[in-house]
Amino acid sequence: MYRVLAAASTQEAKLNAHLQLSYFYYSENHDSCLFHLDEAEKYTKTLEEKVRVKIDRGIFFNDIGQYDKALEIFTPLVDEFKDEASPIIMANIYGNIGNCYYYKSFLTKATDYYKKAASIFEESNNVKGMARVYGTLGNILFQNDNYNEAILYYTRSNVLFNQLKNDEGLAINLMNIGTCYKNIGVSDSVIIYYKKALQIFNALGTLPLQTAQCHANIGNLYAYSSKNVDALKNLNKADSIFRRINHTYSIAQVSQDLAYVYLDLGQLEKAKKYIDKSHKLTEENDYEYLSTGVKHLYWKYNNATNNCPLANKWLLEYIDFKDSLEKVDKRKNLDLLLTEFESERKEKEIELLKKSDEINQLKIRRKTLNLYISLTGLIAVLLFSVFLYLNIQKRKRINQLLTAQNIEINQQKEEIISQRDEIESQRDLLQHQNQLLEEFRTHTTDSLRYAQSIQAAILPSEKILQQISSDFFVLIKPCELVSGDFFWATTINEYQIFGVADCTGHGVPGAFMSFLGITALNDIVVRHRVIKPSEILGYLRESVIDALSQNDTEQLHKDGMDIALCSLNTKTRELQFAGAGLSIWIVSENENRVTFTDCNSNPLKQNGLTLCEIKGDIMPVGHSPRMEKFTDRLISLPETKTSIYLATDGFTDQFGGENSNKFGVLELKKQILSIADQGMKTQSEILSVTFDQWKGNNYQVDDVTVMGIKI
Repeated sequence: MYRVLAAASTQEAKLNAHLQLSYFYYSENHDSCLFHLDEAEKYTKTLEEKVRVKIDRGIFFNDIGQYDKALEIFTPLVDEFKDEASPIIMANIYGNIGNCYYYKSFLTKATDYYKKAASIFEESNNVKGMARVYGTLGNILFQNDNYNEAILYYTRSNVLFNQLKNDEGLAINLMNIGTCYKNIGVSDSVIIYYKKALQIFNALGTLPLQTAQCHANIGNLYAYSSKNVDALKNLNKADSIFRRINHTYSIAQVSQDLAYVYLDLGQLEKAKKYIDKSHKLTEENDYEYLSTGVKHLYWKYNNATNNCPLANKWLLEYIDFKDSLEKVDKRKNLDLLLTEFESERKEKEIELLKKSDEINQLKIRRKTLNLYISLTGLIAVLLFSVFLYLNIQKRKRINQLLTAQNIEINQQKEEIISQRDEIESQRDLLQHQNQLLEEFRTHTTDSLRYAQSIQAAILPSEKILQQISSDFFVLIKPCELVSGDFFWATTINEYQIFGVADCTGHGVPGAFMSFLGITALNDIVVRHRVIKPSEILGYLRESVIDALSQNDTEQLHKDGMDIALCSLNTKTRELQFAGAGLSIWIVSENENRVTFTDCNSNPLKQNGLTLCEIKGDIMPVGHSPRMEKFTDRLISLPETKTSIYLATDGFTDQFGGENSNKFGVLELKKQILSIADQGMKTQSEILSVTFDQWKGNNYQVDDVTVMGIKI
């Protein structure tokens, strides 16, 4: 609610990149969000930057319902920065502490901190801050059942949000006004305000928590009207979003709402499931306010199942607990704090009223004088002549006609102005959304380019490949800026180990899998000195499953990788190969061609050369129905030069050509065989041009990696 933003500069690039990534993962992956906040904190230098990151971290925990953890972050900031930070920053800190206490239902403490924030915002004439504080005070008045006063504060807040063109704050207040009208009993206005709010939330697309709350409110409104189908549709939509962002308080609350609907429908087992779910979350997180609803639901459920002893037990607990929450002292203390806040504001209004009274006295005197003058003139006119009287009557009729015409013209003018304002408002909203999208695209692209440089840095260097052969190529064509394909190579004594891999997915998810694969291979081969390909793949599979928690049968993950891995003994020219879903292609001269019984298809021959394909095992490196040991193939290479090719399926699966077909495995083998007698660098250029011409204007479907080594 009180997030502090700062402008980016060259020096702050890494700080802003990590902060933008934290916003990106905010609703989707909490661990990634916290990781990028930790990284951002490493690059803070100024006081404003440090406060900015700490406030963002506190807001994160507050938004997911961990209010005590948020307070552990916000509270120390008061003493730490009160002598150094600007008044506006301190007001934001006070406001966020007030938010935490508000959601914990400690309304007295919340009001105290909101009062501190409001005082600073009003002294600084900070419209944005005042708008947020007025909206929050409306929330507290709502909690105190003072709905008319709450609507007044929400309306004040929306006047300021309109000035700021802040659609987020405007939509939240509209939703809250609708809830006030629902509790007052003005049913016609409720759905109008809710739907207006939901329309803005959907247009923004960046407020999953508020969007879910709006769906929940609409669902409850339909439930009160016994429109259970519409109620379940909206409540389930809200429940899905709450669970996606892991907002435990709202999950517990909407579970109660769903339980009431299922009880009304007579579906008692479904109702019991949601009651138990809300009870568990309420107990684990000490949500005191929600405990009343849990006890009430257990009473209704046991009453419906004719379990009288349990029904009586829960009814007594519900009554006792409800009475304990409605102590008069708490409300009196809250009313006192709100009265103090209002008295400070009204003192200024009284001063303005005194000045206004003086002005009104002058106006009254002026009106009295004008009245005397008018009466004198009227008497003179009456005495002057009856003719003038008739002329005045005629003029009155003309003036009445003109007045009616003016009223009609003004109404038409107001309609035109209203339509113009609506068009300008929609135009401004579109411009604002386009600006946000452009900023998000720029930040995301910069972050991906940074990730691209990191991925390039961890791939094997050209020197390592040159140790294997001076004549080689690696053709890489990522589908996006970062790739899910990777190649890997190393040398241990007389063994030269190399391979290519295709991770699940492409782009950012694939890149993360490639980081995992490269790290695991370095640990298995370089650190533990494992050189047999089948054993390397076995250990790699264990590492991937362990890292992704794929051994948990209730959370089976489909991530993994296909890989072709070779181990060449430079002294004996014996090549060991093991593959997981990928093959190896060996090209040699006909008279010295490789003789290998496991050649999986009829060898291709052209220009005195033979291409033999040896397929890997049909199972990935990762969790799969088949979890057998990987198989090694031993190949004795002839003394003459032999070319080895490893490739992922991105090249062969690419759609293109005149009929938009796949390129195909056979066509790629023919292409390689036709150019195998040329240098590896030349082969790479030919394959790159072939792929681009085949793809044409089609979308690239997957990452492409082809490795060629002449032994």
